[in-house]
Amino acid sequence: MSTVSLIFFWLTVHVWYDKVVSMKNVQIVKEPIVAQCDGCGKRVLEPAQYVCQVYIVPAAKWKNGNCPMATNINKEITSSAKVNPLKASKRSVKGR
Repeated sequence: MSTVSLIFFWLTVHVWYDKVVSMKNVQIVKEPIVAQCDGCGKRVLEPAQYVCQVYIVPAAKWKNGNCPMATNINKEITSSAKVNPLKASKRSVKGR
């Protein structure tokens, strides 16, 4: 490596390290949960209100449908997997 490359690498690492160290003191303010989150296992009671353990803004996850981490709703799983008839007949012979 050339001297210029080593200097650039050293500066890049130190700038990245300084950003990581400075991020340790940042506090993230979470928004309160929405009505759809009631009964979810991912909600946590903070001093004044319930907040989501996973998302900072829980309302954004409910905007386009159900929250992907919600434990209070039953997700219907429909499997429409195509079955190879030859493999299916072999399985029935084996007794699976």
